[in-house]
Parts: sequence; structure tokens; C-alpha cells
Amino acid sequence: MEHYRLQLKTSIDEQTDRYKSILGIPRRKSKTLLQDIEHILFLVKNYKNISPSKLNLLIAQEFNIAQNTVVYVRPTLERANLLMKINGLVKLTNSAQIYFQEKNTAYLAKGFLDSYFGFMELLLLIAQNQPCKRNDIFTSWVNYYEEEFGGRALSTQKTQFHTIYRYLVTFNLINIDKSYLSLNEQMLNNLNRMVVY
Repeated sequence: MEHYRLQLKTSIDEQTDRYKSILGIPRRKSKTLLQDIEHILFLVKNYKNISPSKLNLLIAQEFNIAQNTVVYVRPTLERANLLMKINGLVKLTNSAQIYFQEKNTAYLAKGFLDSYFGFMELLLLIAQNQPCKRNDIFTSWVNYYEEEFGGRALSTQKTQFHTIYRYLVTFNLINIDKSYLSLNEQMLNNLNRMVVY
């Protein structure tokens, strides 16, 4: 476990240019976050040459959400290195293409960890403390944020914390035991072995 703590600390120090907040992906009823991310990527894969506006329209229809909500979905996935815009068209990145071939969620998780503040910090706190509940490390997580970016509303901090936690559980990076939380070492090893070309 010490190896992962050191690795996470190093990654946090090296990843200095990360987005300070992340929006949740809209949810369809009775679907998981992973299924919803897959579905959006699948839309891009199936349509091959899809414009951002057409993708937004499809997401709005299929997820039953308003246009002013849907406009944040594509940029969230672009920042996570799963989608890219080339010549006015939305395409899958290599990470997303490899995910569809191998069904290894590490290819989805990597971009979120590298691009958004709070993911690696939450993993590090779990590795250091093995908390009984996620709220046991909330204050420490907020301290990381405030050290980096300054203060923000407590309600925003809670929303971000729970959104990031949900992503980490979805990507199977956290083991939820009856008595404590821990890192899923196998998934962390998968992240370390990833090759994206």
C-alpha cells in the first residue's frame, strides 16, 4: 500500500494543471454511471462523423435532459480524454477506442484522474486512512482543495466530493468493505500498465 501512497503523492505533485471541478454525467433511470458514459461514447462511435450539436441533441433526447444541461457533457468527456473535436466533428480518443476493445475501465478512469482535481487526492486519503465511511475524510479532502484553489461554498464541496467518489466507485478504484474503504490494487495496477498510442 505504501507504494500506491507514494505513487499518488508523486502524481498529485506532477499533475499541476487540472480542472478544479467536474460535472456529473446525466443519469438515465435504472442505469449505472458506467453504462451512461458508455452510451454517450457509443453514440459517437456509431455515428462516426457527428457534430457537437447533433451529439447534444441525441444526449438530450436519450437522457431526457434540457439543452442547457447537455452542453456540459461533451466538454467533461473531452477533458477526461475520451472524446475530441476534430474539424468540427466529435470523435473517440484512443483511450475510448481501446476501452471498447478491451472493456477495461482503467481506460475510462485514467483521463478523469489526470484531468480533474480531487480524484487522486481522494484515493490518497483512502490509502492513508482506510476510513470507515467516506465522510471521515471529507474535511481533509476539502483542505487539499483550499490549499490549491482557495475556498468555495460547503455545498459545492460536498457535491464535488460525492461526484468524485461516485466516479471512483464506478471505475472500481475503491473497495467498499463492511468495515472500511480501501484502494482496489488490481485496478491501480491496470492503470499503471495502460498503454495508449
